[in-house]
Amino acid sequence: MACSVGQDDDNYDQLKDKDIDRVFFENSALDFSGFYNALTSSGFPDVSGSKLSNFIFENISEGEHRIKLPKFREIFEAVQNMRTLYQVYGEGKQLSFVEFKAFLGKLIRDELNLVSTPSLIKIKAMAAVNAMMVVLLVDDEAFRRYDADDKGFLDEADLIILMLCLDIIHSAFAAIDVEALNKETFPIALGNILGIPNLLKTFQGQLNEAVFQRTDVSKDGTISFVEFVRTAMRLVYPVKQFKRLE
Repeated sequence: MACSVGQDDDNYDQLKDKDIDRVFFENSALDFSGFYNALTSSGFPDVSGSKLSNFIFENISEGEHRIKLPKFREIFEAVQNMRTLYQVYGEGKQLSFVEFKAFLGKLIRDELNLVSTPSLIKIKAMAAVNAMMVVLLVDDEAFRRYDADDKGFLDEADLIILMLCLDIIHSAFAAIDVEALNKETFPIALGNILGIPNLLKTFQGQLNEAVFQRTDVSKDGTISFVEFVRTAMRLVYPVKQFKRLE
């Protein structure tokens, strides 16, 4: 079937109307270097050298090793929000261990007013993790996990890594669509983070039971979001074990 020149011109005009640049950029994608370079070019600190940069990129790209523009926009907004929180609650300064705990304490009081998502599940989950983090997560091990260069303090780059990690872990927890995990759903959520889809088969018998019991700090037979964050981060980057190898 022949296609007239006039029809070709009409199709071209329609494409121009859709904005060729927008179509191109929304279908292009960033690799590891491109993603972190894009953040740095946007005025944020370079976090590509973090101990957790590979973990973050693999989870954000969902194993495709590429991040498309819509996802990058989402990440950019989240990083920008963290910068705002850092300036407001951390006064934009380097935070010692004690100051970091105080920084999180300020977030506990006011963060619900700053959340701009329609998801009630996310609001509830983030409120829970902030309310309990000082008790369960902020210890010397957790602080050193985000202290990229063992400086003894956290700066904006470290807090960006913290925020991205928490967002990834929240997504894995929320994907199960429950308020707490049981012995069947816990390894599924954990496997989503670690990239091991059949983690339940890997964590068999006594090993599965041991990991679950160690994670269940409250001993109520379920894993809350806060408990899940604690164990997930320890498995992603076990600070104590890495220190022993140094």
